[in-house]
Amino acid sequence: PPKLGERGFEHAHSDQIERVVATCLQKDRDDRYSSFRELRSDLIQLLPEDSRAAAYAESEKYAKNRFTAQSF
Repeated sequence: PPKLGERGFEHAHSDQIERVVATCLQKDRDDRYSSFRELRSDLIQLLPEDSRAAAYAESEKYAKNRFTAQSF
């Protein structure tokens, strides 16, 4: 598929976003993210540095609530 830049998507992190998307779409399971936490880590790195801690904390809270609710 065409890269994001080839489709008119201009963003400061286009190359990094492209890498994350490509990793998600890998055919071989071993080449994809093995967990949500790995994907989240790469996505959070795209945020401004002063927003990363809050994004991490919010995603942890969401994951904890979601998985706790499903365990019942």
